[in-house]
Amino acid sequence: MLATNLRVGLTEVDIVALDTQFQEVAFIEVKTRSTRSFGHPSSAVGYKKLAAMRTVAMQFLKRSQLQEPYRFDIITVVKSEIEHFENITWP
Repeated sequence: MLATNLRVGLTEVDIVALDTQFQEVAFIEVKTRSTRSFGHPSSAVGYKKLAAMRTVAMQFLKRSQLQEPYRFDIITVVKSEIEHFENITWP
């Protein structure tokens, strides 16, 4: 893990980690819900949150001078069920 709760202004990314298998920096948003009554937790990460994550990522990469490629992931937790969505994008 490279960082947790990384902030740039009012924007935050929960986890920054190095995926050594692919040599990529992963910027990860974690969404936790007690039930799926209001839909899947991943649906809470939309265009606005992805843009905010991108802002934090650019600042982190600039400050750290890392040259590895990067990606954005979501980890969702509903009760004891954990899912990891790698390399999220929206059309």
